[in-house]
Amino acid sequence: MEQLFFLSIVMNTFAGLVVVASHFGAKYPVFKQLDTMSQNIGIRMIIAVVVLVIAVIKLIIPFNGFPVIGDLLPTLAGISLAAILLFDYYKSRSDEHTQSFQMIDDVLLKNKFIIGIGAIITSLLHFLFPGAIIF
Repeated sequence: MEQLFFLSIVMNTFAGLVVVASHFGAKYPVFKQLDTMSQNIGIRMIIAVVVLVIAVIKLIIPFNGFPVIGDLLPTLAGISLAAILLFDYYKSRSDEHTQSFQMIDDVLLKNKFIIGIGAIITSLLHFLFPGAIIF
């Protein structure tokens, strides 16, 4: 399904840019505007839910090749980006800080730049090599 393939690439790239926008905001004005726009919690939630739904659908309906394995990296990238955006929302609304909360914070939010760049690269590779296994 080509539409889902293209939507996955666009949303993973966009969500990756939203995640890394705060890091590049000081150097590039475009990223500063994207970071300012994405600070709205409603926009972040919409992006997170759309990316998560697309990633789950891609697990069920692969574009080309083997089920699950054919779209593994783009799906994992989408789930990771959605988790970062959703956890960031939860962190801004919650006052509780349990040990599991701290562990998720250490894994996801401390490495969100690396995950965001990895998701963008995975999306570009998925676009360039649509029939390849894993991408």
